[in-house]
Amino acid sequence: TGEYALKLYAKGERDKEAKNICNYMITSEQKGENYAFPRGFQGGLGPKEAFNSLGLRALSHQSGMIETDEEVLEISFEKTNENIELSLSLTGNTIRPEMAKRLIEETVEGNIVTYKVRLPQTGNYGIKVMGNRGRGNENVYDYVVQYKKSHKKKSKPSQNAAPEMPKPPPEPQVQRDPRLTEYIQTMKKAIQEQNETDLELALDDLKNLGLPTVKDEIQYGETELDVMRCRRELNEATELKDMDALKSALQLTKTKNVENRLTEEVVRAKAMLDRLRNIAKLMHAVLGLDQKTIAEIRGYQHPPPAVHHVMMASLLLLGHWEEETEDWKNVQIALGKLGKDSIKRKIQELKVNDIPLDVALGARDLIRDFTLDQVRMVSAGGATFYIWVRGLTEEIEKRNAEIVHTVRPRTSQRRKEKTSLG
Repeated sequence: TGEYALKLYAKGERDKEAKNICNYMITSEQKGENYAFPRGFQGGLGPKEAFNSLGLRALSHQSGMIETDEEVLEISFEKTNENIELSLSLTGNTIRPEMAKRLIEETVEGNIVTYKVRLPQTGNYGIKVMGNRGRGNENVYDYVVQYKKSHKKKSKPSQNAAPEMPKPPPEPQVQRDPRLTEYIQTMKKAIQEQNETDLELALDDLKNLGLPTVKDEIQYGETELDVMRCRRELNEATELKDMDALKSALQLTKTKNVENRLTEEVVRAKAMLDRLRNIAKLMHAVLGLDQKTIAEIRGYQHPPPAVHHVMMASLLLLGHWEEETEDWKNVQIALGKLGKDSIKRKIQELKVNDIPLDVALGARDLIRDFTLDQVRMVSAGGATFYIWVRGLTEEIEKRNAEIVHTVRPRTSQRRKEKTSLG
């Protein structure tokens, strides 16, 4: 509520400065909550210049200002160009970037793209729709959404209805915010369903009440949220086999003091981290070989069988087939390359997941008849390559434990028929 002055200015083509043309005094008696206008949307709402040029059509909302009392908002567009990719971002005063992605769901049916946007609580939200035709994202549509929950009016009693008996005055009690029960129930449901987003939103609602009496509930909810978040990050990092992500997830779990709640996930993550560290250690051992050692291996005119097979296995993992490397001269050529084609550079850039299982099994079989001691006796550098091949192939077997027994080892490019066994 209050009084506000509104001044309008206009500037003609020949005017140097805008002139005051009209003034208003606005008296507001509005009651209720006011919400800040989302940042970054002051430049005009609705379709942008790129909207028509990208061949888009707004199906659900043509106006850039949306008022809704629904918790889930659906926005649909039609694409006339299949090569256009759309994306949507959500902003609001209570929304963190990592939360925003989990509040948006995209579905595509033919050339119709629909976004379901969940609005966590009443207020104003900004929605930016971006289009990409292969030259980067372009802003195509801006919306501001005003979300207000509807309040159903209580039905008035009929004039013919019997008058109600007067009720006794209620017993004195502490005033309880009616939203408190709703938020606590939402929090408990989110914990039961292991819904991280709903729990995060419920905790925000509880905190915004500013009631000291819900301190224990908030602490309990935050602990459960920590458990959910750490479990998700541990599982994702283990699945991705990403060393940095594993370190970060394990450190977060330790910092949040929830390791005792995630024993199984922590054990799996630590085991995967140890395996990745071993692979990195083996790779660094090969990369640490000096040029003199590489030259020593390359200098063999008639290499011992152990050395030849180890280098065939090493080069097989790097994409050189057996029919090429069974001739030692071709191995010497590969070892003699420099720069981006050097064997050490290729080993450094090699990704374990890019090595086909059948090729890894082929490399394993190429060195199967030799022990580390046998290789070390004839070549210290060859022994380093031997350890690298063995460690790498063992890791690939572990990653494919469920199907490894069905795959036939492959060392030759000539065998292009199926590599699965019966």
